[in-house]
Amino acid sequence: MCARGELRPRDRLSPRHLGASAVDEMPRPGLLVLGPVQVHGDNGPVRLSGKLRAVLGTLLLHFNTSVSRDQLIAAVWDRPPASAVANLQTYVSQLRRSLAGVATLRTQGSRYLLPLERDQLDLAVFDDAARRARLEAVRGDLTAADREFGRAFSLCRGRPFEDAWFGSVMTPLISGVEERLAHARADWIDVRLDLGRHDDLVGELLEIVHAHPTWERAWNWYMLALYRAGRRTEALDAYHRARSALASEMGIDPGPELTGLHASILRGDPLPVSRAALEREEVASWPVIRQLPPEIGDFVGRGEELESLAGTILAGHAGAPVIAAVHGGPGVGKSALAVHLAHRLRPHFPDGQLYVRCGGSSPSPRTRGDLLAELLRALHVRETAIPASWEERAALYRSRLADRAVLLLLDDASDEEQVRALLPGTPGSAVLVTSRSRLPLEGAALLSLGVPPRDQALEFLARVAGEDRLRSDPDAADAVLRACGRLPLAIRVAGARLAARPSWPIRDLADRLKDARRRLDELSLGRLSVRADFEVSYAALPPAARRAFRLLGLTGFRRAAEWTVAALLGEQEKNADAVIETLVMAGLLVTVDAYGGRPRYAMHNLLRVYAHERAVAEDDERLRRGALRVLLAECLERVRAAVGHLPRPFAPPPPGGPVRRAPDREWPAAERENLVAAVALAAGLGWSRTAADLAYHLTSYLMAHGLHDDVARVQRTLLEAGGPREVLRARLILADVDMHRGRFDRASDEFGTLLGHFEGAGDRHASAYALTGRGICGHVLGRRQEALDDLGRAAEIFRELGDGGTLYALLRPRLRRRGVLAPPSGRAVAVQVSRVIAGTSGDVPV
Repeated sequence: MCARGELRPRDRLSPRHLGASAVDEMPRPGLLVLGPVQVHGDNGPVRLSGKLRAVLGTLLLHFNTSVSRDQLIAAVWDRPPASAVANLQTYVSQLRRSLAGVATLRTQGSRYLLPLERDQLDLAVFDDAARRARLEAVRGDLTAADREFGRAFSLCRGRPFEDAWFGSVMTPLISGVEERLAHARADWIDVRLDLGRHDDLVGELLEIVHAHPTWERAWNWYMLALYRAGRRTEALDAYHRARSALASEMGIDPGPELTGLHASILRGDPLPVSRAALEREEVASWPVIRQLPPEIGDFVGRGEELESLAGTILAGHAGAPVIAAVHGGPGVGKSALAVHLAHRLRPHFPDGQLYVRCGGSSPSPRTRGDLLAELLRALHVRETAIPASWEERAALYRSRLADRAVLLLLDDASDEEQVRALLPGTPGSAVLVTSRSRLPLEGAALLSLGVPPRDQALEFLARVAGEDRLRSDPDAADAVLRACGRLPLAIRVAGARLAARPSWPIRDLADRLKDARRRLDELSLGRLSVRADFEVSYAALPPAARRAFRLLGLTGFRRAAEWTVAALLGEQEKNADAVIETLVMAGLLVTVDAYGGRPRYAMHNLLRVYAHERAVAEDDERLRRGALRVLLAECLERVRAAVGHLPRPFAPPPPGGPVRRAPDREWPAAERENLVAAVALAAGLGWSRTAADLAYHLTSYLMAHGLHDDVARVQRTLLEAGGPREVLRARLILADVDMHRGRFDRASDEFGTLLGHFEGAGDRHASAYALTGRGICGHVLGRRQEALDDLGRAAEIFRELGDGGTLYALLRPRLRRRGVLAPPSGRAVAVQVSRVIAGTSGDVPV
């Protein structure tokens, strides 16, 4: 049973029901679904089996959009057989042969794409003709509208997809097509009534009211046609039949529109104007809506992104408006890209462009009802006519946009539900969305927007600040870009500051931006402020996500994983996942890679500066240090477990208990940058012992993989911030780096200097390491006797300390790499060194 005034999508649409106007037929496309599913090639129709028609019908409903294998299987079978995949492959192969010369079916992995021009598919041609008809009606040319509707319905050969054997999952899609046809038919009836073709319509409308006796709009049409044809008595009789049908089948009386028409006919009023005519008169008075913000005159770059989005939008989509969604973090240029693209696309959407700010990044995003009310006002709906509920507003909004070619720009959307409420209901329009998070919108083309490449960022800075300013000091320009992290908003502010002070050297701005503590202060000019843009997203976060964001800004880590956030918050990793997801949805973290099947995330360098600011301002120092201590302890435990199998660094090991964590030998490779930063973090906090322990175990991995630059960075950190013991240990390891780089003279001198320090302090363990290093250098430099004396003294110390295996472990890999235990150094030297080693380890490795 249907509600009053509902359209009837299943009314038959065969040519005999279309009235006398349907004589101007259109050329028939090669792919047909408005009736039996058919392919027409050069030699006529191609015979298709039932399942093949279902596969083709599904692809045609999604033309120019890829369809997954699982979607096709569900479209063909409610209960797929075990051989469904193989059967589908067979159908696809058969379909390719059937489409030869008409279209090309492409395979993209496990997905299928049928690219078409709109004039190849009768449904697309129908939609285009119906849209043209409605536009002609709005302009007042009813004859042209009647002609276009007639052309559209000349394509109808029966019910859509009449002979395709679909699974039940396709029922809503097919019903949607039938509803579009029914809407078009209703609009055509209105046009023909207003053209005075009452006699032609009476028979057609009589069939409709007999088939659907509770459809009031059909009775309205029928009574109006009879009255205008001079058959007043029959029109009044039709009203009584309508009232009787409504009472017996639905228990209701006729609505005000039908009773009003009945009263007009009783009084013998002049021929009433149809509802459609009134609507056309109102709509025809509207100006075309142009709500886009001003074009961005200094927009540069983003060529690939613009072409991708424009191609998606202009390709269209059968049966639905096109949706393209751009997501990315704050300040990355989403709105600028969308506005620039929208201006490029204006000629393709002659019915207007709508723009609304959705407030998604604010603590209180705008409601669906509020946004719909704004859009309805833009569409010239009177305030008193705007319904109360958002659902009713959405229905009215879709009616106003039906079959129009409108571009809708939804800026800063909060979530997919907000966007879905604002989607037009018919094809022909397009929706361009920006948001800070990825929105799971069905059928949408999604684009993740990051910072632009260096050349585009530099061009943008030149466009805002002036090319001459950059040309005068290119190094300073590069420094400004690095400080801005290539973030478009930051570049705009920096460029605007330079433009506002023509005599200000760009070097001065670069110097000001070096200090991270002042950087966000410098990136502000009037209403343009990087900090203010960040604050909007931060303020909208729940407390746990805010705290995680702040603490991440303290670490200096370039990557974050679940374990990082869990350690900072003192939570289990599974609980940290929800916090991370919140930060990702807010655009404050982005997924960059993965390790062990788990994603890792990054924060823009300016966001890290802002997060650090907020942590210092909001968190007690004791709490900050406590969270960082837990993080560093986690780093140390994990790296100790990972490098236990590797050779020791060239320094006495720090004390430490047993390793309780299972080793993950690949973990240091994934976390190398973070571990280097962890050493600097510990040193900066004054925890020299923690920094030295981390550095020692990390060095095992770095030396084993030849990452000498990182070793040098880590150890120099200890030179600057460590205590006396940690500084001397760092110097030992740096001397070993010199050995690896072939700087044997310098390394030998440093080992000798360190030996004096260690002997003076009575540190026999460290003295043995220094003697071993000087001995290796001596062998390479040809000081063989001195070298053997040093190695012998080292062996004696290691033996006395009960650490006899250390010399063997230190010598063998290092001497073999340098050829000391093999020619051309000579067999005699090799034997002598071997004896020293054998004296400590009981083994001769030569």
